[in-house]
Amino acid sequence: MRNVRILLAALLSAACGAALAQPLPSGPSGYKPKEAAFGKHFMVAAANPLAVEAGRAVIARGGSALDAAVAVQMVLNVVEPEASGIGGGAFMLVYERATGALDAYDGRETAPAGATPDMFMEDGAQMNFLRAWQSGLSVGVPGAIALYEYAHERHGRLPMAENVSAAVTLADEGFVVSPRLAGFLEAIAGPSRLDDNPDTAAYFYPDGKPLAAGDLRDNPDYARTLRAFAAGGAATFYEGDLAEAIAAAAGAAPGPGGGAPRRRAAAAGCPRRRRGSGGRVPWVAYLGPGLL
Repeated sequence: MRNVRILLAALLSAACGAALAQPLPSGPSGYKPKEAAFGKHFMVAAANPLAVEAGRAVIARGGSALDAAVAVQMVLNVVEPEASGIGGGAFMLVYERATGALDAYDGRETAPAGATPDMFMEDGAQMNFLRAWQSGLSVGVPGAIALYEYAHERHGRLPMAENVSAAVTLADEGFVVSPRLAGFLEAIAGPSRLDDNPDTAAYFYPDGKPLAAGDLRDNPDYARTLRAFAAGGAATFYEGDLAEAIAAAAGAAPGPGGGAPRRRAAAAGCPRRRRGSGGRVPWVAYLGPGLL
């Protein structure tokens, strides 16, 4: 339950964006000169070097680009929970060189089973944004895990256990907190409840202070979640004890509807998929202006 609450609270805080009347809590990292990188056969790019290494290692073991993408994402969930996570959604494009086909996968979050048309109304008026944002009402059913499994079945080469192994190791043994994560935690403490919720406070604000750059932080609950996913598939995330724990955490007080017996989690099913063929694909999946 602790890891579930951490996951939900981190996603809620990351959604803050420009709605707050202050600088973005996770703004641009700034320009840093870097040496150009070249690859003869493949390249991996990600926001954290630990994630890059996970993807590189998977390809070196014979994995596909899809395997590497899963490995990268699972590590990012460990090292940058303020921006990435299996508690959210994802989109994916996969190009098959052998056939020239380009597949688009939509794993965006969906409304939970308990959603109603008036869920963001309170006393006949639209609910205050910050009040709604920091409650379980704003939590959708995650689509990322379903997407990874669905795409892996079609494009993966390695067992899922190998793709998540780097993330499992980092979650079990710990990772070094980055300056970006440390800066985010310090900035978001005021407008969010991360430092008030007992579970997230213990994880992100040990001894009442935000994690600092260079600290070692583990996440054994996340490691157990990934092991279960690798062994039993996406069903272990959308059904059973973990799904019930997510539903309970999303519906818990404080916040609008806190404590109400709302079922927040539901089986997500397979992400929508459009397929194109040939070297040029005129339309694969329209994701909206600004997203492409």
